[in-house]
Amino acid sequence: MATETMQSGDVRTILTVDEYRSHQKTYFGFKHLIRWAIAHFAFLLLSLYSFLIQGNVQAGVLFLMSAAVVLVYGIITTPKSAEEAVRHPSTDIADSGT
Repeated sequence: MATETMQSGDVRTILTVDEYRSHQKTYFGFKHLIRWAIAHFAFLLLSLYSFLIQGNVQAGVLFLMSAAVVLVYGIITTPKSAEEAVRHPSTDIADSGT
């Protein structure tokens, strides 16, 4: 089993490649889910605005259904997104140099 040595101060930690990939999958999955949760809350706020401020029930229902669809889609695609991010590490913003 291949290992990778990471040094942090005086303490050395040895991570196997599988452990490192597992950490990456968790990180990218969490980041993906946070993005979709933010989109969900944006649609939810639009729905509440339409219902309470504008009094437009049709638009409120449309935004509320969109919020539910966005949240479900984000949850369903999280494992696939994490797998793809581990296979293609250059998709991360920190790796792209920006």
